[in-house]
Parts: sequence; C-alpha cells; structure tokens
Amino acid sequence: MPTTHHEGFLHDIRENPDDDTPRLVYADWLDEQGQAPRAEFIRAQIHMTRVSSGSRRYAALRRRALQLLAEHGEAWRGELPKWARRRCEFRRGFVSHVGCTALQFIKQGEQLLRVAPVQSLRIRRGEGCIRKLAETPHLSRIDALDLYGNGVNSQDAEALAASPHLHRLTSLRLGYSSLDAESMRALARSPVLTNLTSLDVSMCYLRSADFAQLAFAPWLVRLTALKLDRNYLQTEGIRALLASAYLPRLTLFSLASNTIRDDGVAILAGSPLVEQALTLNLGYNGITATGARSLAASPRLARLRQLDLMGNRIGDTGAHALLASPHLTALRRLDVRNCYIASTEDALRQRFSSRVKI
Repeated sequence: MPTTHHEGFLHDIRENPDDDTPRLVYADWLDEQGQAPRAEFIRAQIHMTRVSSGSRRYAALRRRALQLLAEHGEAWRGELPKWARRRCEFRRGFVSHVGCTALQFIKQGEQLLRVAPVQSLRIRRGEGCIRKLAETPHLSRIDALDLYGNGVNSQDAEALAASPHLHRLTSLRLGYSSLDAESMRALARSPVLTNLTSLDVSMCYLRSADFAQLAFAPWLVRLTALKLDRNYLQTEGIRALLASAYLPRLTLFSLASNTIRDDGVAILAGSPLVEQALTLNLGYNGITATGARSLAASPRLARLRQLDLMGNRIGDTGAHALLASPHLTALRRLDVRNCYIASTEDALRQRFSSRVKI
C-alpha cells in the first residue's frame, strides 16, 4: 500500500471526522489496491448509520461487518499502538473509540491520533492525573470523554471546565466522583463546554443545592441526555433545574435513586423538561400510585418510549393508571419490577407483551 497516499487519505479523514465522503473515497482507493475486505467493512459500517437499526438491511450489514472484523480485525488493530488495541471500537469503518489509562493518552495520545480518527475516550486510572489530562492538546480532537470511576474531585472539575482543549466535546461522563457545588459552578460557567449535549454525573454525592448551580449553565439548553442517578436531587433539585433560563428539552433523562417521591414526579410530569423525552428512568425514588397517576395523566409524556419505575411501590393501583393512560401510547418498554404488582400482571403483559418487565 503506497504510504504517501495512505497518509494523505487518513489526514483528510482525521480533519473531517464527521464527513463520510473522505472515508468512502478511501474505500474506493483500497479496492484499487486489492484491499477489498477493508473497503467493504468501511462501506458496511457507514451504511449502517443510514438505515433504521431495526431494519433487515441494518441486520445484514451488521452481520457482514462483524464477520469481516472477526476475519481481519487483528490486522487492522495492528495499526494502533499496542496499548490502544485491547479496548478499541470501530465506527464508520475506523477506530473511533479507545479505552486507555490517563498516562497513556497524556504521553502517547499524539501517536494514537496520527493513525486513527479517534473521537471517543474511556479513561482508566486517572486518579491524580485529571488536571494533567485537561492540559493535553490531544483532547482537542475528542468528542466524547468518559471519566467514570476516576475519582474526579472539585479541582479536577475546575481544570476540565477551564481546559482550552475541550471545545469539541459533546459528551462528558463524570460519574462515581466526589463533586460539589464548586464543581458544578465551574462546569456551569465553563466557556468551552458550549457543544455539550450529554452529561452524566451519576453517583457524585450531589445535593439539590449543587444542582441549582447547574441551572446557570448556558450550554444546558443544548443537552438532550442527562443522567443524575444515585444522587440527592429530591424535589428541591427538580425545582432548581426547572427554574433555569436555559431549560433543555431532554430525550433521555435518568434520575434513579434520587428520592424525588410523588411530589417530585408530579412537578416533573407537568414540566416542559420532559416534552421531548423518549427515555425516562425513575427507578427507586419512593414513588407510589399517586406518582404513577401523575405520569399517566401527563400529556407532556406523549413521546415517551421507555419508562423505568423499577423499585417503586406503585402497586396494582398505579399499574391500572398506566394501563388506562391516554397519553402513554408511544410507550414501547416499561420496567415495573419490584413494584408490588400482583393482579395487573396479565393486563400489562397483554398490552406490552415482552416489552414489559415485571
């Protein structure tokens, strides 16, 4: 394979990571070089993004892509540095996601990005390295940064919020960290997180006052996915978010184990925050039949496709309300496990069949 041409194509792909055209041009060139399997793999993964994930065409493309990857993946991954090969994923024909340690990316990230258009990172063993990572220029090519379980603290959050290299970031995962009001204030006022569409701060010991800081984030209006599981949001935290001048229209909202109870559910069900919601996770929040009735009566949930109420005491009364709702007609998945349901199981299965978890 002529090295000059190969590097030229790869340069175009790296500089235009969201454009399929350079990838398809490269696939044509690979065919001319006798690299038909690689070319076919690139086209298959690209075409997968252009058809419905539930279609037969998608299933056929996926099967073929997996077959090609099983046959040739080891050789294709061999283009990467050794430390990046074990935890990498191909998307649209090229390695786009890599899992690595913080020090590996800090020290050798440039080497990785020279050979692959990586846009997503899952960082491990980042304790004590997050501030150094935030200073790494290689982050300027990253769209999705997963720091879950890396012990991100207030100082780390401030360093990330001030980093000049995160302007491309659309997804940030900070779960299982020790954040506080100062952390949330820094993130909310960050001048670089303007493209953020997905934020995960699950298991961060955040309280309602901390979420009040988030309400001041101008980039909040862009969010389509927000995960707040296992914090202390409570009803006051929901009120604080709803008071924001930058209220988002979320398609995914997950706030399991936040003790929001029936009052919080009633406020949430009546708010514009959930008007665009496709997935809503309210598991383990102390919700009773009263909260279930609030959800069932809300016209704002007409688009909802997945509803998780696992671990709440809604009982058969709450289940009846969900079954009778004139608004939850788009619902495709319902999780009511451990919800003290007995006599309505058959009715739920009849309506939702295998899409209900009881």
